[in-house]
Amino acid sequence: MLVLDDNALLDRVWRLRDHGRVPGDTMFLNEEVGWKYKMSSMQAALGLAQLERLDELVDGKRRVFGWYREMLDGWNEATLNPDVPGLYNSYWMSTVVLDSRLGITKETLIPALRNAGIDSRPFFSPLSSLPAFCPHPAGEGGPLAQSCGLCAYAIRDQPAERH
Repeated sequence: MLVLDDNALLDRVWRLRDHGRVPGDTMFLNEEVGWKYKMSSMQAALGLAQLERLDELVDGKRRVFGWYREMLDGWNEATLNPDVPGLYNSYWMSTVVLDSRLGITKETLIPALRNAGIDSRPFFSPLSSLPAFCPHPAGEGGPLAQSCGLCAYAIRDQPAERH
């Protein structure tokens, strides 16, 4: 689901989501490469049901993030999602960036958290570091992107499934 307040961007989205055709085109003259990502009626109904519960869902995410903030308060080797003045953070995913000097790797931390019942996953890697983009690298990425890929983790707001 996409919500916009920019008509030019909306027109661009409409074009791309219909195989790159101009809105209203009935001759199927694709002017650029686009895609055909449409929601089914069922997906739209589920999305609407989630929107009707938006305040409840965001409040729950913010409550869980508050617990993480409280538990990690005073520990200077980790940084959580920042609060930015003028923005209301929904905390879609609680993210923690560990100080690289701790020497903790994804390969050791994620299984340890899972064993403690905490679901987590690595933070997004810079696109330029992913194998799918190796034939067309845009560069190595900046130092911040590289360090986040190595030291940042997304902590779920639900217990981990044990295998």
